[in-house]
Amino acid sequence: MKERYKLLLLVLTFVGIYYIPWDSEAIRRSGLEAFMMLEDYAHHHVLTCLVPAFFIAGVMGLKKTATFCAIIVVLSTIAGISYGWLAG
Repeated sequence: MKERYKLLLLVLTFVGIYYIPWDSEAIRRSGLEAFMMLEDYAHHHVLTCLVPAFFIAGVMGLKKTATFCAIIVVLSTIAGISYGWLAG
C-alpha cells in the first residue's frame, strides 16, 4: 500500500471517529457491549484453547521416563498425521 493511501485511510478514520455522536445512549451501550463480548471471548478462549494447548505442550516436553504419551501419538492425533503402521 502506498504511503498516500495509508495517510488517506488514517485521516478518514480519524474524521469518522471524530463525528461519531458519543453522547448517544445507543453508541455508549454498543461500545460497552463490544468490550463485554471481548471479555467473554477472552475467557472462553483461555479455557478452551490455551489451557489444553499448554497441557499438551507440557506432556510433549516431558523427557523423563514417566511420560504420559509419546510425542508421535500427540502429533498424529492433533495434526492428522497418519502413518501406515499407526493406522493399522
